[in-house]
Parts: sequence; C-alpha cells; structure tokens
Amino acid sequence: MAELMRLRQSSNMNIDFQKMIKKMKTKQISRARLFALSLGSVALAIMGISQASAVTVCNPPAPLSMTFPPLTFEGGADGPAIGQPITSGWGAAIVSPNYLTGDATCLISWGITLPTLEGPIIPNLTYTEDGITYPIFSTNNPGIGIIIGIKAMSAAKYTPVTSITTFSPVPSPSQGMGLAIQAKLIVTGRLTSGVYPIARQRLVRVYTNGPNNVTTPDTDLILNPSTVTITARTCEMLSSTSQNVPLLPVGKNQFSGVGTSAGERLISR
Repeated sequence: MAELMRLRQSSNMNIDFQKMIKKMKTKQISRARLFALSLGSVALAIMGISQASAVTVCNPPAPLSMTFPPLTFEGGADGPAIGQPITSGWGAAIVSPNYLTGDATCLISWGITLPTLEGPIIPNLTYTEDGITYPIFSTNNPGIGIIIGIKAMSAAKYTPVTSITTFSPVPSPSQGMGLAIQAKLIVTGRLTSGVYPIARQRLVRVYTNGPNNVTTPDTDLILNPSTVTITARTCEMLSSTSQNVPLLPVGKNQFSGVGTSAGERLISR
C-alpha cells in the first residue's frame, strides 16, 4: 500500500513538472515572438526612414535634343580647312529653363556629362574660340565632327563638353536648374563636293547632383539627323590677270558616265 502511494505521488510530480516545463516553453515562445515582432517594427521604422530619405525631390529632367539646320559650304576646291567650322556661328542650340524643377528640397550643386559609346572624341584635334578650347566629337561622317558647350542658365560662360564635364549653377546649390547647350560642326577631314548626311546620335549623358544625396536620373543629349552640303569650286582666280590653261587631249571613250572625269593634270599658278 505504501509502495502504491509513493508511485502515485511520483506520477503526480512528473505531471506537475511537465506542466511547469510546458508553461515555461509557452512563455519562452511568447517572448521570442514578442522579440521578433519588436525587431520587425524596428526594421520597418528604419526602412521607412531610409525610404523617406531616398524620395526623389526633383521632377524628372526634361528630354534634350538638338538639330542643325541644313548647312551649306561654298568655297575653294579643297573645301573647308581641317579644324575649322563649316559655317560661322553656333549652328544648333538648346535653351531649357525648366530642365530640372522641384520643391524647396530640389537643390542642385553641379551638373555632369558623361560620354556614350557613340561619337568618341577625336584624338589630337581641337577647336578654339574666344579663348576656350573644345575637344571634337566624331559623327557618322569621318570628315565632320561636333563641338559642344554647356552651362546652367544662371551661369555666364559655357563650359566645353569633354569626356567628363562638370558645371555649376549660380549660386550653388540652387533650387532646380535651367540648361543651355550650343554646338557647332567642325571639319575633321577633307570634304569634297557633295551632300553629307548627319545621322542621329547620342552625344553625351547629362545628370545632376546636390547636397543631401540628391541625384537625378540622367538624360541623353540627342543629335537629330541633318545634312551638310559642300559646294567646292574647281578653280579660283586670285587676280584679274588672265591665264592660259593647256588641256590634255581627251577622247569620249575615256568618260564612263555623267559626273566622271578624264585627263586630270596638275596646274601651277
């Protein structure tokens, strides 16, 4: 009988001990869940702060494209000289006063241009105007290149666009930024008489930075298609003195069609 009582007491103690362990485990799980929920709340709060700081405060930048009107050069037999503009003046220009807009937090410190895979800079060839030297970017025509100047509209002077260019508004930083760009076609090789098509081309990429980690999306500066016509005169008299020019005898069978020539001869004056 005594032995039976001891067994019952031992069984009751085991049951109570198991209940106590189960209760402790339940509390432990609840604490773990509470701790996990707390960590989740902290993570969400941090993400919220991070997302708030990463909110774009500037509107998307306006698209940029420029077009040269049809250009015509009329000159000597050798055409325009290498390194010189095809025509006077800046043939293409962009004025975008609302290039970058936003609220009071849209502060811009500087603009940046980066090159594209189209139209690399031509080595060992530059163009200088008003004391400013410009590198020349290539186009789809080996004999025609392009120079570009860029500035914030609040700035006084243009900055020559190079492989990597920086320019700033005045004052810096400024709320938003207007943009002005000008371009000119430059002779980079011998051009004979004819029509030269200028193909569409991504010239450079433009984007801006500012304080408080403000960075805007980049914009491609697009050159739209156009044409250049070269009309080179075959002979030019520099004085009123008459000259006799002996011509070689030429047979009609030496011509193969319209626009062909025969009997070429170097003539010195």
